[in-house]
Amino acid sequence: MEALKSYLLTAMLAALISSLLSRLADTRFRGWIRYVAGLAILLMLTAPLISLADELTDSLSELDSYKEEQQPAAQEKVVGEIGKTMSVQIGDMVSQRFGLQRDRIRVKLTLDLADISAIEIYRVEISIRSDCDKDEIERYISEALGCPVKVTVIKGEAE
Repeated sequence: MEALKSYLLTAMLAALISSLLSRLADTRFRGWIRYVAGLAILLMLTAPLISLADELTDSLSELDSYKEEQQPAAQEKVVGEIGKTMSVQIGDMVSQRFGLQRDRIRVKLTLDLADISAIEIYRVEISIRSDCDKDEIERYISEALGCPVKVTVIKGEAE
């Protein structure tokens, strides 16, 4: 409210001063004085619009930076969900192919995130709590996925 009051007071003072100058000036210079005073008043009236545009630009740039900050978090969430889904599918593949209980298979993936638009599996680590042929599982998953696979058989907990 104080800014509006100050702005209106400045506008009235500028109009009063330009009116006084044009009345006091010689007739030869009145046209130029009115012209310069009109430009000054026009600039003064547009100054708040220019500052408003600057504030709007700043607000929009803050919004853009906020979006950029939020984007990696959203990408991480999507990549995490993709990794979980892939792990479950690989575990299901091993379970079905080799007749193992699904709850005894743990799959850990290492993903190549160099290009988010084309996520690749870099490495697969499988832990199995059951007696099985780990070399055959490594060969099968490695051929299916085209990446290194390490299978660890945990002994002593098999029932």
